[in-house]
Amino acid sequence: MRTVYLQVKTAKQYCLELANGNVTQFFFQTASAYRIGDLVSGVVQDIDPRIQAAFIDLGNARAYMPLNKQSQSIYKGKRLLLQVEKTATNTKRMTVSSQLELSNDYIVFFPNESTLKISSKMPKQKAGDIDTLLKEHLSEYEGVLVRTAAQHLTDEQLVESLNDLKSKWKQLQQQVKQKLGIIVRQKNSWDEYLQNEIEFIDKIVCDDVNYARLLRKKFCEVSERIQFDAHFYRHRPFTWTQFSEKFTARKVKLDSGAELVIDRTEAMTVIDVNTAHSRSHQVSERFFHQVNKEAAIAALKEVNFRKISGIILIDFINLKQKENRKSVETLLKDTIQQWNLPIQVAGMTKLGLMELTAKRAGESIYDYFQVENPTIQHSEQFIVHQLEDELLAYQAERVDCIEVAVEPDNLVYVKEAIRKLHQNHQFTFSLVIHADSSLQSPFKLFKIGDVNWLLEKLQAEGKPIDKLI
Repeated sequence: MRTVYLQVKTAKQYCLELANGNVTQFFFQTASAYRIGDLVSGVVQDIDPRIQAAFIDLGNARAYMPLNKQSQSIYKGKRLLLQVEKTATNTKRMTVSSQLELSNDYIVFFPNESTLKISSKMPKQKAGDIDTLLKEHLSEYEGVLVRTAAQHLTDEQLVESLNDLKSKWKQLQQQVKQKLGIIVRQKNSWDEYLQNEIEFIDKIVCDDVNYARLLRKKFCEVSERIQFDAHFYRHRPFTWTQFSEKFTARKVKLDSGAELVIDRTEAMTVIDVNTAHSRSHQVSERFFHQVNKEAAIAALKEVNFRKISGIILIDFINLKQKENRKSVETLLKDTIQQWNLPIQVAGMTKLGLMELTAKRAGESIYDYFQVENPTIQHSEQFIVHQLEDELLAYQAERVDCIEVAVEPDNLVYVKEAIRKLHQNHQFTFSLVIHADSSLQSPFKLFKIGDVNWLLEKLQAEGKPIDKLI
């Protein structure tokens, strides 16, 4: 049975698929984060001719924009409509471009690029007719890419499709004058997955009644499978903390008993293949070859699942025979092609490490869970998301009172976070907060039946307390 859980009410959102109890898909996104493809409005804050780049103020973020020949009209203070090409990392700003594109099912429209491209899958005669037709409807600064699906349209329908995108472009230009930041949002990270798999999914459970209603309207043919669960935070298979521990684990067990050990640095990710706990006592070349092939597939799954990008080094078990080493590399390349992954295999280094490079496609699992290092020490923001998650779970239980014990160094920060969360979610329970130096974690929640009993108890113990809610 395939069940999908959609959590969209919180700042950290996800789509989880379980098939017979096993995690088979996990799509994630931070609600407020910029996504690749977002259309944004910004003001040129500075221009640095030495590096041929402009720095753009988006209101709540700064972005980097490489300059080219088409950028001659850009000046300090100019307001621009731009598109996100790369999202920010801990060490690099977001990258934006003035080369924009708007698209529908038939056409990709380039408002600032003079080009006319037609899908290579289009019949030659039809492609020629479309080329002639669209040249009459494009200015010298506009361009299009015509998709294969456009071959089934009449000339009038194709022109109408183009004009719709042009009209949208004019509307966007007006919005640029009104606000900074995101103008047009890219789709959710799970939208394409749902579109392709909806008929094969047995049940979809949402934490938000409005989003469930939206999905029922979009997928009306399977609307009875889509449901809102008022007690979602009690019924979901994992808590926020369990998600983080499971999906960012440093060690990944393999069926053979071997394991992958994943370590990250600022410059690269290193994946070590370790046979220390293998169930087999074999030390033969054949056995090590099999383990390396298993590890190669598992490593690609983890890179894809965790959205790891940049330089990746895999330290496979040393193999003596050249053909065995080559077969592992071939397996990597074939699997990457089969799964259509944005990964390149650079080959074996002189030190015997397999080198790969992966294109960044948005926030990684470590960005999402805000894991600052491989030992899973979380940032203050992670604490807030964890707190939000647990408080919503108690909200679903309709409890009367929550006691929040907080490690003293985090008390001020947690108090302010709870106030903001209460503004967003309007919690219905009473909440009492106090410092507790004996805690081994940033905070701990307790469900209390009688708020007056709790206040008397804490006062008797001489603990400074606040009743925030």
